Amino acid sequence: KVFVGNLAFSTSEQALSDFFNKTGKVVKANIITRGTRSLGYGFVALETEEDAKKVVDELNKQELDGRQINVEVAKPKAEGAAPAPRHTGGDTEANDNTAVTTAETPTANGTENERPKRRGGRGFPRRRPNHITKTGEPSKTHVFVANLPFSIDDEGLKEIFKDYNVTSAHVVHRRTGRSKGFGFVELANEEEQRKALEGLKNVESEGRVLVIKVALSDQ
Repeated sequence: KVFVGNLAFSTSEQALSDFFNKTGKVVKANIITRGTRSLGYGFVALETEEDAKKVVDELNKQELDGRQINVEVAKPKAEGAAPAPRHTGGDTEANDNTAVTTAETPTANGTENERPKRRGGRGFPRRRPNHITKTGEPSKTHVFVANLPFSIDDEGLKEIFKDYNVTSAHVVHRRTGRSKGFGFVELANEEEQRKALEGLKNVESEGRVLVIKVALSDQ
């Protein structure tokens, strides 16, 4: 299976399937939607792993319906991990999301107000880095979004908030480039922030219920 991002909202699953069928044997094409509206990304299941690698090599950054699409091998869930509770999503890194949502809310510049993490059952908490702030004033424009699917990029996050006046959207990544499963969205003003918080309660993305709350400004 491959992940396809930056799709035109007008692209249909049939058009996506036809486009990939020219390069590899497509089993199924699926565009992620909210209601009936495309979120601008989806997945294509190929018959073999070789087909998946081939479409990544040949179709990444190619144009479909006027958009330069992003194609990459989809990350399998729960690689080497024990089964996780449903609300964490079951991903290897799902505990990062849980820690974020149960700890203090990260500040709007992307730094985390982390709680100490346990290591190997020894019970010794990791010392809090000096650069992480403990508290902050609630932001009047930023919201914090957790439990994001790891396939979501900045554009996908922004699309979730498309019904509101968004200034910017940013998914926080590890040094490896892999998403941490959370991000920040800046709205045009406090009223738009309020509308988004109310309108997107319990919104889902790829089967995950997103956690959206007011972000904290740095002090």
